[in-house]
Amino acid sequence: MGVPDDFFSPGEPHATKEFDFVYAGDMTRLTALEHALDAIEASGKSLLLIGQVPASLQTRLRTGQMVTTGRIPQSQVPAQLTRARVGLNLVPARPPFSEQTSTKLLEYCALGLPVASIDYAWARRFEQQTGAHFYWLPKSSHSGDWLHALGIPLEQYQFATPDVQHLRWGRQVEPMSVWRRIEERR
Repeated sequence: MGVPDDFFSPGEPHATKEFDFVYAGDMTRLTALEHALDAIEASGKSLLLIGQVPASLQTRLRTGQMVTTGRIPQSQVPAQLTRARVGLNLVPARPPFSEQTSTKLLEYCALGLPVASIDYAWARRFEQQTGAHFYWLPKSSHSGDWLHALGIPLEQYQFATPDVQHLRWGRQVEPMSVWRRIEERR
């Protein structure tokens, strides 16, 4: 996996954060995590959702606290992400999701965004390998657990966002032998 260069130099970051949280990417997964959306709403926090909202969630997300951009060009995603204080990595903590690389988490890190994530295997390994300090959201769907987690513990948390420069696409593909072969044939 890699991260496009745009995420490492997104332009002028938003000085005033308009949203507490941002979530980017596939939103069909959110249908299994509606309890998280309910807790965000009940806590009074705001959420920016970047991507195509499935029909099953469209009416659910029509509150002033939850704003959707719809599908936008990839080049605009970094600027949109910087409108929030924390990137949300909401991934079902079950296979195959629990073992897949989270592109959104990598993109949040490239932008220097603090990350709040569902606690699952791949994210834990990535945190340990990079020295990150992510905020772990409850595995349970109990609203009380989520409301607690979105309150004072989150506000007082000491995040550490890792440097992921080594995951720039340019650095990822540069050592591949295919480039040498192309040069040799020129």
